[in-house]
Amino acid sequence: GPVPPAPATLTVTQPYERIPLWHKAEGGLVIAVDKPTTRVEEQDWSTLTLHAFPSLSVAQTTRRVVYERGSAARTQLTMATDGKGGVHFEVGAAEDGGSRGWLVRLQYPRFAAEAPTPIQATVDGVAAEHALLTPAEVGVPGKPPLPFGSRATRPPSGAGPVVEVSVPRAAGKR
Repeated sequence: GPVPPAPATLTVTQPYERIPLWHKAEGGLVIAVDKPTTRVEEQDWSTLTLHAFPSLSVAQTTRRVVYERGSAARTQLTMATDGKGGVHFEVGAAEDGGSRGWLVRLQYPRFAAEAPTPIQATVDGVAAEHALLTPAEVGVPGKPPLPFGSRATRPPSGAGPVVEVSVPRAAGKR
């Protein structure tokens, strides 16, 4: 096509799966929705997904905040690793008293042939079910893998395993 004069501002649209996203590999915590839309106000925030990238060798703490749409109310999130494969999450009480569920997807690096074992997950002090998702054997031809999968989505070929834990909907601190 024609070359625009410089300097210029160009507006280009791309589907969300083609928009680059950078995150911290060890200690990263990305908050997402299962069904993205083009407008934040159209998204269903009743359950949010935490894509967590825990450090396997360093004890560290990562904090994030979810700000409620249309208000200053927020929910504090904390992920702490012990450097030995242990990961602890804390979800603060929503300042507006709102109730929300969470899907925690622990994304392990590709050099980890498997997630640390044994896997023990608890939610509010009670044993919780979890799912271990291994990478797909091969990619889907003509369809690039999405950077962050939704519930029960296997990681793409060449990625590390994912452990999913569902946290039931509640308004208080978890």
